[in-house]
Order: sequence, then structure tokens, then C-alpha cells
Amino acid sequence: MLDYRPGLAALILSIFGAAGAGSGCGSKGSASAEGDASVARDSAIGADGSLLAGDGSGGAEGGGDAGDAGVVDPTQACVDYISAVCAKENECVGPAGSCSLFAAVCPEYFFSAGSTRTVQSLESCGSALQALTCDQYLAGVVPPCVSPGTLPPGATCVFDSQCSSLFCVSGTQSCGHCADLPTAEAGTRCGGYFTCSPGFVCDTSTGTCWLARDAGQSCTPSANPPMLCEQGLYCLAGEDGGATGTCGTLPDAGALCVREISRFGTSAETCTGDYGVACVSLDAGTTGLCEGPAAEHAPCVAGQCDRLQSCAIADGSIQGTCEPLPGAGAPCLNGSCADGSYCGQAVRDAGPPGCQALVALGQACEQASPSAVVPCVTGASCTRGASGICVAASRGAPCDASTQCLQQLVCDEGGACEPVDPGTCRSNAADAGPG
Repeated sequence: MLDYRPGLAALILSIFGAAGAGSGCGSKGSASAEGDASVARDSAIGADGSLLAGDGSGGAEGGGDAGDAGVVDPTQACVDYISAVCAKENECVGPAGSCSLFAAVCPEYFFSAGSTRTVQSLESCGSALQALTCDQYLAGVVPPCVSPGTLPPGATCVFDSQCSSLFCVSGTQSCGHCADLPTAEAGTRCGGYFTCSPGFVCDTSTGTCWLARDAGQSCTPSANPPMLCEQGLYCLAGEDGGATGTCGTLPDAGALCVREISRFGTSAETCTGDYGVACVSLDAGTTGLCEGPAAEHAPCVAGQCDRLQSCAIADGSIQGTCEPLPGAGAPCLNGSCADGSYCGQAVRDAGPPGCQALVALGQACEQASPSAVVPCVTGASCTRGASGICVAASRGAPCDASTQCLQQLVCDEGGACEPVDPGTCRSNAADAGPG
């Protein structure tokens, strides 16, 4: 396995950007998938959010061609892999939002000069990614099939998959340059693209690398320097009430809950980060049991329902029932709504936020900020600017400026939204900037 995880940009090429290394002592944050996310050259996304393969006519450099797999072409392989990444992100983190929009950059994202990906390796890599447990995925484990490229530090690039370091500085929407992935050892800074050397782990609260502890070893996050657990492990409180702990994994459904120690203190009883598993302890002073997900209308505590439901709890109570997420026109349930709708803001104090239908393809939409996920149907995005239109992640749309194109695309000289062509970037490493 690789020792670092550059981001859902290297798994897809930077779908979610660079992911900082987690401390391992309680990091349940969103995972990014290693740096390759361009799907297929002429791919598009249907109104139902599904990825649709193009004709595979895009120039596939450095990877396989349509005959490699006998069935799928580079575009389809790119689409399949991005679909696998998005599915894993949805399973382990939550709705993947604009993840599938990276299909607009296929197949170049994985099949540009320098990339070692082939149609076969990309197809099998999706299966390897799906085989990871959520604990592995969130800990940054990356399948060996996420292979580095051949371009050395200093060479021009656009996509991470081209570089031997899987790190293309300032790429994706512009010509960048390959660089060594920065590493740091004890006492030096980390976070973002600055990962810790093997054997060290990033204390994300201070952005500093410290020696990593393996399963069964003692841990004290509040010490100076802190003793932190390796990624994927957590500092679990012992019988002394939390002064010290032992590195281990969080319990699954059916096991007793545990308390997790961080530099800020000891948590309430908790369980694995798997969706719908929560610590159920209705009697004060007793250790709870990890349970879930609960069935529809069954008793629950917060976090104990599956992705299609939420635990409706009355004020003053700690227990409720799992109820289906509401659709458009109904009040939001714990800030959530069913597929096809989103939880909108209250209209001029007219009541609580309500579920609103997602904006259909071709309809006007608003974009709160350049990075905001706007309420378009799944698989579509709001074009940038003062006002926008919900469009699918297809290429070739007419434009006057790159701000009118979907993320990851630029407005080319011909007035069309397209990915940056690595072949147009200057190849002189001296012009690429610091390596």
C-alpha cells in the first residue's frame, strides 16, 4: 500500500482536492480518493445522475486503448473508476455531491502522457477500492493499483496521475509541474500536501508530525509531545478514566462502546464510524452497546438510522424512531431530505427550513460561492457566474470565459469548455517552477 493519500484527486485526480493526513486518534473526517479523476472524454451525466460513457474517441496517451480490455475503452474505464470512488465516498463518508462531475475530464485524467494506468488496471482498481473497509478508506489506505506516473519532479503536467510522485502542483485547470510530495518527520509541520514520513503521524490540531503508535501501544494525545496512534487507529480510554489510553480500533455493532481520548479530553461513548452504528446507552452509569442501523419506525438514538432515514427525537428525549427522510414540500428532518431534494433555508421567517426539489438540468440555479455545492439534480452542477444554469458534466459547451465552465474545465481558444491539454504545456522542466 502507498504510505500517503494525496486526495480524492489522486484516487480520481483531485475530485475533492488534497486531503491532509489524519491524526489517527479520532479522525472520522471525509476521505479523499487518490489523485486521478478524469472520467471519459465525451462522457456525460444523465438527468438521473448516472454516468454515461462516450464513444471513447478521446486521445488516450500512456495508457491502454480500446482493445486492451476487449470490452471497455479508456473513457468507460475512467467512468467506471470514478463511479467506484464516488460509491465508496458515499458509503463511508456520505453523499458524494459533485464527485461524479469529474467525468468531464475523462479519459485524460488517467490516460495522459506519463500515466501508467491501463484500461485493465483502472477497471480492476475500482474493484480493489470497493473491497476496502470504511475504516481502511478513512485511514487513507490506497490500493497498489493507484500506480505512479513516469514524469519526474520538474516536468510539466496537468494531472497527478502523470507524475512519479502523484503530485502535480497547480495542475488540473492549468499547466503545473511535478514535485516530490513533501514529507515531514518529528516536530515539523504537516497538513494539506505536507504529509508525515513513514512511522510518523500528523497531529491535525497543531499541524505537527509525531512518532506513530501501533495497536496495543500506549497513547496520550495531550502529552508534550503527544503520543499519537497510527492512521486508522484511535486512542481508547482505559480503566483509569482517560488519563492514558491504548491504540486500537473502534468497536463494530454488537460490541461494547468505548471512550476515545483526544488532546482535548475524553469523548462520550462511541463506536465505529460505519454509517448507522451508534452507541445505545439508555441507563446512566452503564456501558452502552454499539447497535444499528435500526429498522424503519424502530427505536433509535442519534446516528442509528441508515442513509434513507433519520432519527426523529422529541425535545428533551434521547431516544426517537427512525423515520424516512422527507421529500420536497415537507419540513427537513435533522437538516436532511430524501434523494431528489435538499434542505433549503426558511423563507423570511415563515417557518423551519423545508425540503426543496433539486433544480433540473437546463433550469436556472444560484451559486452561493465558487466552492458551494448548489441544488442541482445529482450529477449536475450550476455554471459559475452571477447566475447559472444546471448542466451535466459534459464537455464542449460554448463559453466566453472559464468561469462559465464546470469545475476542472477551462474555456479554450475555440470558445468551448474543455480540459487543459497536457500537450500544450511547455515541456522544459526549467520553466515549470520549483520542483
